[in-house]
Amino acid sequence: MRAAVLLPPSYASSDKRYPTTARFTASVQLARIAALGRAMAEGAQRRRIAQARREGKPHGRPPTVQRHAGKVSALHIAGMSMSEIARRLQVSRTSIRRLLGALAFNNLPFHEVTLGLLARAQHTMALRES
Repeated sequence: MRAAVLLPPSYASSDKRYPTTARFTASVQLARIAALGRAMAEGAQRRRIAQARREGKPHGRPPTVQRHAGKVSALHIAGMSMSEIARRLQVSRTSIRRLLGALAFNNLPFHEVTLGLLARAQHTMALRES
């Protein structure tokens, strides 16, 4: 929200009653007041979040695809595409991709992940060529 400084209608840049320095000083003061207001609001918000955490209330975006991690993994191993998994579980394809990537890097040795990514890349290239 911007604050406006009301000046008389006769105001002009050459008006000696409102020199440039005074106008600049007034705008700096208004900016400081606005910054103070923002800082106070942010501090109050942080305190409310901290209180909610202490009380054990849920905060942040609720996890959607994490609840289906087992299903996603099983369907992917069974050969279902990420798009089909996303449609079936009604979550975004990007969420499925991120979850599968996290599962792969957390559960498999590095060389198996690398080979899996290489095989997937080769499969995608073959599909594009045909």
